[in-house]
Amino acid sequence: MTTNPKAYLAGPDIFRSDAPRFGEDLVRRCAEIGIDGIFPINPDELPPSQVIYAEDIEMLDGCDMMIANMEPFRGPSMDVGTAFEMGYAVRAGIPIFGYSSKAREPYSQRVATTVEANGRTVDDRGMAVEDFGLTDNLMVVVPLRSLHHTFDDACRAARAWWDERP
Repeated sequence: MTTNPKAYLAGPDIFRSDAPRFGEDLVRRCAEIGIDGIFPINPDELPPSQVIYAEDIEMLDGCDMMIANMEPFRGPSMDVGTAFEMGYAVRAGIPIFGYSSKAREPYSQRVATTVEANGRTVDDRGMAVEDFGLTDNLMVVVPLRSLHHTFDDACRAARAWWDERP
């Protein structure tokens, strides 16, 4: 009998006003594909930040993969907490499947830029802007197993990877 893989569902969705219901929907959609989704919902009364951190890391450590919402959040780039969790997953050897409605849009197109006389692309502070054609910073995009336009596509890719692994 094959057990379903466990997937940590990373992303800023925990900040939604309907986070518990939204998380339940993501978990249900994972189950339909054969994945046990783990949505790191925090209780209504938040414990100290160190407790949330420790519990989220423990959940992530117990997973076989991560499905990460990389949608721009509060700016042109993804949620910084999700980026941290992705870095942790990379170090732990946990494969990551990302998704974003901006998956085909280069990050540099979401940042106000100018091109200097020397051809360098910079932001409004004169700082260089990565222009590799990636949807976000190379440090979060390059380690992905795959990047998809929707959550469901990322789940299907994750399940296919699970089924094909040796």
